[in-house]
Amino acid sequence: MQSKKGFSLIELLVVISILAVLATIGFFAYKTIFQGARDTKRQSDLKSIQSALEQYRSDQFHYPQSTEIQFGKSFPLNGSKIYLRTVPCDPKTDNSDCSKSNYPQYLYQPSTGCDTTKCLNYCLYAQLENPNASITTPDNCKSIPPPYNFAVTKP
Repeated sequence: MQSKKGFSLIELLVVISILAVLATIGFFAYKTIFQGARDTKRQSDLKSIQSALEQYRSDQFHYPQSTEIQFGKSFPLNGSKIYLRTVPCDPKTDNSDCSKSNYPQYLYQPSTGCDTTKCLNYCLYAQLENPNASITTPDNCKSIPPPYNFAVTKP
């Protein structure tokens, strides 16, 4: 009797198909982990912006107009006191130039109680990637504009 060395074609196909299934599962788990990390970063960014806005309000007694906040630049742009060295861009974008991104940026909107120079409220919006993210609408924000699904306002 001769002994045969090696694997049969069936054995190789079974192993390859098992590896393909495991790779597919790993890819989707990897993708979900990164989406969750970017969503956490978005929420953290909004908290940083919120903190800078509160510092601004404690000095100026009002919140800034929307033209004073430019993402990817310092806040305020021409102020002697900088509250935020760089207003963060969305994690899916290149921070060097937020305006060139096709992905929706964070949105700052002065809210109720605004006149030509002063605002008493604001809303900050972000688009979370998790499709199951609950849409939160703070009281000061009337409704969340599409495509955003997450909002924060003054504490």
